[in-house]
Amino acid sequence: MPSPIEHVIVLMMENRSFDHILGSLPHVDGVDQQSPFTNVNPVTNLPVPQAPGAADKLSPDPEHATPDVLRQINVAGPHPTGPRDMSGFLADYASKHPNAVKVWPQVMAYYTDGQLPATFALAKAFCVCDRWFSSVPGPTWTNRFFMHSGTSQGWVEMPRLSPPEVNLHKYDQDTIFDRLYERGIAWRIYVGDIAQSLLLSHQREPDNLKRYRRWQNFATDVQTTDPRDFPAYVFIEPRYMPFGQNDQHPPADIRKGDELIASVYNAIRQNAGLWDKTLLIVTYDEHGGFCDHRSPPDATPPDSKAQDGFDFTMYGVRVPAILISKWVQPGSVFRPSQGFLDHTSILRFLIELHGLGSLGNRTASAASLTEAIVATPNENTPLAVGVGLERPARVELLEGPSAELNPNQVALIEFTKWLEMDRGTAPEAIGLREMRGRVSVQGAVTAAIERFWEYVDLAQ
Repeated sequence: MPSPIEHVIVLMMENRSFDHILGSLPHVDGVDQQSPFTNVNPVTNLPVPQAPGAADKLSPDPEHATPDVLRQINVAGPHPTGPRDMSGFLADYASKHPNAVKVWPQVMAYYTDGQLPATFALAKAFCVCDRWFSSVPGPTWTNRFFMHSGTSQGWVEMPRLSPPEVNLHKYDQDTIFDRLYERGIAWRIYVGDIAQSLLLSHQREPDNLKRYRRWQNFATDVQTTDPRDFPAYVFIEPRYMPFGQNDQHPPADIRKGDELIASVYNAIRQNAGLWDKTLLIVTYDEHGGFCDHRSPPDATPPDSKAQDGFDFTMYGVRVPAILISKWVQPGSVFRPSQGFLDHTSILRFLIELHGLGSLGNRTASAASLTEAIVATPNENTPLAVGVGLERPARVELLEGPSAELNPNQVALIEFTKWLEMDRGTAPEAIGLREMRGRVSVQGAVTAAIERFWEYVDLAQ
């Protein structure tokens, strides 16, 4: 029987665990509020339980590089050996930020319904996946590469920077966008400020650059395009950079991300023809150092590559994922009958939906989302979420708002410098922009966004 889904739209947010975002929902495998999961305070040796009251703005940011993640889940060494008892979140945070004693419990904290109105409204109205793990116990870039291609070419760590050039690895693998292109199936990427996906070298080909659009066009495109002309696959990249950041990566205000989630859903919902045939997936690239109680299972390596000493035989920490469509069971939890869900489950679903070519061993072994699609539509779905619900921010800070850029932001800024040189910008223009970027964080961010869009617009 043909699937009722003709359009898949993915919004991937940043750095939050399942328990941290959705663990308070009563119908999921989340926080046991009668007997909450604990980690031990390394100074007092007393247990610190998972507790409500997660901050909207949190600084310093919990660590999430692979060595930190392995300590958080209690795995010794670069291979998945050890109890995986999830006992090290608090100790790892304390070891990196010993002066932030007041803030330590935040890695054990979780949100409640009123704090994230759009996210919770969608989670209660549609389908939550509580067996969705990040693809790798590691940082942003690695997991996002798995989202697009099913592999990171063996790399797990963020690039080591040696200004003025970023130490970029060669990410020349085939992607889901290549597979769609081979079948003549339309796709598009909407970008908040800078697209991390452009690190994939195939994406920098002229025909692919033409498929990148500014986020500001999304609502208009969704509401005015005939569903027959709307792309079959859309990926949305939030704003990663300060001064407008809405990716939910600490210390950014998590409420801004909730507003972004609402705006994506509300725009789609207003086009009845598109809504009738769309699956919207909201998920997160990795857990960002926040506690989750469920141990990650074994995973199939995507290939034989292991550049950083990690063998890819284990998933990362569990992350939130919500399937949003009239074609999912309302108020449900989806757990696949076999295997586990991770970011490559989206790839497998798209491959099955459109009869695409393969994308490696991890994608082939991932549980698909096909089982979550039901035969009878739910015609009683909310017309809008997250509208008119404002509240003051709850802030947990060590020394006031952090002016430092996180590793993802720094690496993306450096990547735009590479783009500027790659397109043959005159040396004097490069030098002038670099000087502007060194004046302040805002100057560096503004210059980076200019570089990115000059590169993309050249192909438009």
